[in-house]
Amino acid sequence: SIGVADGNIWTPLACAVENDLVSPRIVRMMCFKQPDAIDVKCRCPDNHHVFPLDISVGNREKRNLLLMGSDFYRQYKESAVGGVKWEKVLIPPVSKEAFELALNEAMNRKQWSLVNDLMSDAEVAGADKKMLNRAQKKLEQDEAAKASGLWHRRYLGPVMFFWDVAEDLISSTKRFLSK
Repeated sequence: SIGVADGNIWTPLACAVENDLVSPRIVRMMCFKQPDAIDVKCRCPDNHHVFPLDISVGNREKRNLLLMGSDFYRQYKESAVGGVKWEKVLIPPVSKEAFELALNEAMNRKQWSLVNDLMSDAEVAGADKKMLNRAQKKLEQDEAAKASGLWHRRYLGPVMFFWDVAEDLISSTKRFLSK
């Protein structure tokens, strides 16, 4: 176990996934050595919360290592006592079930860049067509919402300032009350 409350740290695995200078081989080693870190919700340096998978966008190798899931790595960590070394373990292709699970979780967390990143590989892996269509619709809705928000900011700037202040007060109050 990581040893700290979920969401209060920036794990070494998350840092390695985010950093383009860290090779996928090192991320692989970290997954084998600390599989629980895959499922830890981290606090980024800019203070928002993400999972390591959320920041793997654009790096297919690291993303696929994380998609294998902590259970996959945990079984080898527990059997490492018998002599199985992480370097020797063959990583199988990511299953369609893993892609479907990751897509659903990314949509629930509204991580649209991750959804977009997963879509083409999930389709190749044979993921459910209904789920892929739903993900595509949600991506299109998110794009439309972004475009609408840009229009409001461009043409209703002074009004949007007060709207943003009100939203910040509401979210701060919710965070304060939830503690």
